[in-house]
Amino acid sequence: MNTGESQSFIIEENNTNNLVARVPTAQDRKTPTYPTTEILPWALPGESLQKKEKNICCITYYIKSRGVVYVTNYRVHFESDEAPEDSFFFLLGNVARIEKFGFSSNTTRSNVYGIEICLKDQRKIKFAYPKQSVVRHIRRDFYQILHKMAFPISYNLPFFATIYRSIVSYELDCWNLYNPEAEYSRFGVPNNDWALCHINQNYTFCSSYPALLYVPKISIDNNYEFLNKIANSRSSRRIPVLSWMNSKTSAAIVRSSQPLVGFKLSKKYTDDEKYLQQIASTNHNGLWKLNIIDARPHANAQANRAKGGGFENYESCSLEFMDIQNIHAVRELIKKCRDVCAEYPEHEKLKDIVESTKWLSYIRSILRASEAVVNLVHDEKKTVLVHCSDGWDRTAQITSIAMLMMDPYYRTINGFAILIEKEWCSFGHKFSHRCGHGVDKPNDSERSPIFLQFLECVWQIYNNYSSYFEFNDRYLLFLADELYSCRFGTFLFNNECERIKEHHCPNTTVSIWTHIYNNYKDFVNEKYNHNLSTTGDSNSTLKILDYNKPLDVWRAYYSGPALESLEKLKEKRERLERESEEKNINNFSRKKSSFDASSDDNSSYSLVEVEDADDALCREFKRQNISFNISPSLNSNDYKNHHSNNHSTIVLYEGHSTFHKQSSPAIIPTRPAPPRPTPPRPSPPKLSTSNINAVKFSKITEASSND
Repeated sequence: MNTGESQSFIIEENNTNNLVARVPTAQDRKTPTYPTTEILPWALPGESLQKKEKNICCITYYIKSRGVVYVTNYRVHFESDEAPEDSFFFLLGNVARIEKFGFSSNTTRSNVYGIEICLKDQRKIKFAYPKQSVVRHIRRDFYQILHKMAFPISYNLPFFATIYRSIVSYELDCWNLYNPEAEYSRFGVPNNDWALCHINQNYTFCSSYPALLYVPKISIDNNYEFLNKIANSRSSRRIPVLSWMNSKTSAAIVRSSQPLVGFKLSKKYTDDEKYLQQIASTNHNGLWKLNIIDARPHANAQANRAKGGGFENYESCSLEFMDIQNIHAVRELIKKCRDVCAEYPEHEKLKDIVESTKWLSYIRSILRASEAVVNLVHDEKKTVLVHCSDGWDRTAQITSIAMLMMDPYYRTINGFAILIEKEWCSFGHKFSHRCGHGVDKPNDSERSPIFLQFLECVWQIYNNYSSYFEFNDRYLLFLADELYSCRFGTFLFNNECERIKEHHCPNTTVSIWTHIYNNYKDFVNEKYNHNLSTTGDSNSTLKILDYNKPLDVWRAYYSGPALESLEKLKEKRERLERESEEKNINNFSRKKSSFDASSDDNSSYSLVEVEDADDALCREFKRQNISFNISPSLNSNDYKNHHSNNHSTIVLYEGHSTFHKQSSPAIIPTRPAPPRPTPPRPSPPKLSTSNINAVKFSKITEASSND
């Protein structure tokens, strides 16, 4: 359709602002029946076709190709009609925003008309309709189905994980992989100092904490009155609880949220300070002072006092701030990191470019804070309390990485899964809010790649100590990709209460560890040294020794899509070159036959070094109406002999419209070429009749003598 026509288009927009982003109820989560019109060889169990758009142009940073778009309840798959290398897919769980473009009533009409999809990893994909196929509302159904499949919670639809569970079957079910009682017994807990507490059995004490908590034994009374007082003095009622302990030294890691102290100036001995002294007393190394690691910058902690929060100012505690930025700063910086990694995926200075974005400085600050905990707990045998503001973002990063450095068990495939289940899933990292699962809120300030940042920190340690890890980097990449896929229930929702009590994920979804254990060999590190797995061995503790040395870039993750696209472009170029060579050979064969059949007695030429000749040569001959044949008896040696004579050689180079004298390739005349036409000369003066007759007689005489 001509965009210059006066016909108007009425574009109907989906108004999703008034939708209530709620989690589907049990009634809503009945497995829906999706239309299935054809077999999709690349589809997962439970994946069904929702929409198919033909003759649509896909435009990304690296490709522009026409083909077919398949929208399922799990992914968008583009299949190119022009080049198989241009085919690709992306997961609907990774979609951040969907927008329409072109032919808007309040903008200038353009030649493009379609839908733009922005992914959570900063990639942008456009699907444009050809002008001749654009009719009224052609993209409306495509947009609505795409929007509904990408944001199921906004439409009260189930996650794909629910449908996947109803069809797929695994030999192992790993929802019970993490057993808190079994894991804490590995530290020697419960013991005389630490006890299992059932105060949060129904998640009524603290909805974002796990059901089972380990607290100092002396803090438990009949009705948990003391612990309830402590909960009222901590943000979100997240009291300090045991997270890990060295069974040989009794030095422990405790985690919590910030204290609710505000601007109180009173030095009165509080219940919160008493509770922290009880925690310090569990350390039997004569160290009664509790060390507190506050992940925040000091200025941020001070600002939180205006909101009723703050930090501990207790005489019995030492406090150190780690200067780790909040979720908002992380969200903005990772955009810069992803942009440069996508734009310069193979650049030799990519490390320096990423360093200039300050993203690696953020990674370095987390590693430094984690190593500070390791120094206190492992080297100095002290008990440490770690917290930030709420205790579910930066706190989880520091505690889990410190445990990974100290405890070799967490560097195994099984141990790393338990570490994530314990420190991230059970202690209430807000996966749903941080990842934006299933809701159309692209500008939500709660979104931030905190867990992804943790995985990158693990990769940095793995990059320095790969033989200390049973798992390989594919394990980390798989977790990073599945974080947004919504295929497994492990990373859905915000805490254990929502996941277990409200939505019954163990019964309605598949655990990600189930898939990993059923594909165990894919994630095994061949360089792993089993002799480095002795708990408590000082040589098994990992540290980043030189923080002045630049960290490496996790290219496999940040530049992965770009590198894959570049590889496809190389394959496409090689394929086109092969096809071009084959086409040239075929064209030359046809031209040779044509030349042999169209020889001319007045002008006969031989073509040598024909493999280097260009089609432009043939076009030039055709333009000048010159016919010639190929002399089969003339080989390269003959050409040299001819060239040694005084014959003039002419050649046409690609891109030129005139002949130039060169040595090769050449057209060599088999006999002297006809003389070049000379420019017309001025007409001679008119002669008298007698002179004209004299000239005619002279020419007749010359002709007779020549005969």
